[in-house]
Amino acid sequence: MQYAWWSHGGNELSTGEKSGTSGTQLKTNVQTQLTSSLSKRSLAIHNMQTAADKYAVKAHKNLWTETNHSGNIVMTLAENRNFNERFAQRLGECAIWTKPILEDLHYNHPIGVQPVREAIARHVNQYVFKMGKFPVEANQIVTGNGVLAVLENLIYAVADADDGILVIAPFWHGFVPIITGRMGVNIIVVKTDPSTYWWPSKNALDEALREANRSGIKCTALMVCNPSNPLGKVFSEQQMLSTIRWATSRGFHFISDEIYAATVFDDTVPFVSAWDVASEHLSPQQQHLVHVLWGPSKDFGVPGLRMGAILTKNPQVLNVEAGASVFTMTSTPMQRAIAEILSDSTFVADFMRKTITHLKQSCDSFTSELRRHGINYIAPSAGLFVVIDLRSLLPSRPTFDDEFDLYKKLCDAGVVITPGNDCHTPEPGLFRVCPFGLPETCYSLLSGRIADLHADLTS
Repeated sequence: MQYAWWSHGGNELSTGEKSGTSGTQLKTNVQTQLTSSLSKRSLAIHNMQTAADKYAVKAHKNLWTETNHSGNIVMTLAENRNFNERFAQRLGECAIWTKPILEDLHYNHPIGVQPVREAIARHVNQYVFKMGKFPVEANQIVTGNGVLAVLENLIYAVADADDGILVIAPFWHGFVPIITGRMGVNIIVVKTDPSTYWWPSKNALDEALREANRSGIKCTALMVCNPSNPLGKVFSEQQMLSTIRWATSRGFHFISDEIYAATVFDDTVPFVSAWDVASEHLSPQQQHLVHVLWGPSKDFGVPGLRMGAILTKNPQVLNVEAGASVFTMTSTPMQRAIAEILSDSTFVADFMRKTITHLKQSCDSFTSELRRHGINYIAPSAGLFVVIDLRSLLPSRPTFDDEFDLYKKLCDAGVVITPGNDCHTPEPGLFRVCPFGLPETCYSLLSGRIADLHADLTS
């Protein structure tokens, strides 16, 4: 089941019918007792589960399958499962499974074994840092068990509890329980809208910083996801440069989450990494403030392998990351398997080419269904999602409460997608859809259900 990743989603507590106490009352009593024994910080994370996620739990009890076409279509998880079998086959061929290394059974260095860091360096130099002028080296990389893990370690390095990090919106709502819930760092939303091509103007950055200052919050970093999650937009070199300069000129760290860098399927929109931009235009001192996050989860469709990396030229950050990574290490045999796969240039080139081709075809197919059913959307250039525009289903001068009411109607109609409010969209009615984890047969079904709801609400 695809529950929110910070929600257990397990069986409900016993109803207590045999004890003579009403099931609801007993369940409430038990939950109260358990809650009172938990720490405030753990409850804070639990309470960050959005109202949308809570409402959607019941929808997961009747999911769409190949044999249950009336089930609920859940498109909230950014996954690409189209070539899982091919990757699993290559993973099974890795030498580590038949020729284990004895030293891998013992503690290893938390930054990641040398072969995996060298393999990551070669891979990102070819598929992420495309300028080719400023290659990353293995000693500038620290690994961890997923991009979220290395992000948490990076936040630990650059911000104290109660500090603030500016985050360019809209952004993935999963950042909140990590940055605020676990690290106790405030997220300061930097607003954008279509009029600025979804990139913040200097005025927007200045206003967000002033807002933080008025609240007594010291900002230490600016963060962006490029390509954007949820928009699927690829931001230009000039956009990145102006914002990196704005941040570093104030002594702020600049964090660029580039986990979707190799999912760009629009040939007319080149991706340029913050690493390249900083290396080309900034002083060595300013380059030390720029950090890139990467992992294989999205371009290879393998989030279950749990591998992520921070790439930075800052020796102090590298040292802190090395210490913090003791708690977030990927198992050594898995590191070696990933190193072998990334070093298989023939496999990687073929896999990446087929993935991009299929992503473009899938996106074309999905957006074609949206157009056929009269549903507007923001055309993506990358990523595993499409933002659809359902503002026509909201009242005039809508609020985000109106958007949530529409979200509930969508869930009840068998369509589970992410409401814009969770991603800090500038206005109600924009929803993130992740279609690439389900067969294309679902595209028409989902679009049809939305169109039917539109007809019911406007009749």
